[in-house]
Amino acid sequence: MHLGLIVETKDPGAVWNGFHLGTSALASGHDVTAYLLGEGVEAPDQPAGDDVNPHGIIRKFVMDDGEILACSRCLDHRDMAADELRPRAEMEKLVDLIEEADETVSIG
Repeated sequence: MHLGLIVETKDPGAVWNGFHLGTSALASGHDVTAYLLGEGVEAPDQPAGDDVNPHGIIRKFVMDDGEILACSRCLDHRDMAADELRPRAEMEKLVDLIEEADETVSIG
């Protein structure tokens, strides 16, 4: 199965839960692509709490071969640079993800 995650929040708990779902799906042999949209492009920068670490789980997702994309316009609007946890992607990539994914989950 190919799972699409659309992350539209920077809330640390929601981000952690979404990427925990993604890493669990990867561990079960599924393909997962995450698209950071809106506030979601800020997700990798959110501070760790007592029981969640957004940056750590996103890094694990990437290291476990999850694909991650970040809305170019959303990055530009926030004067943010693309990086390993936020590779720049146009909206057409989100359209492709929705068309190609067997299931799509929106977080946020």
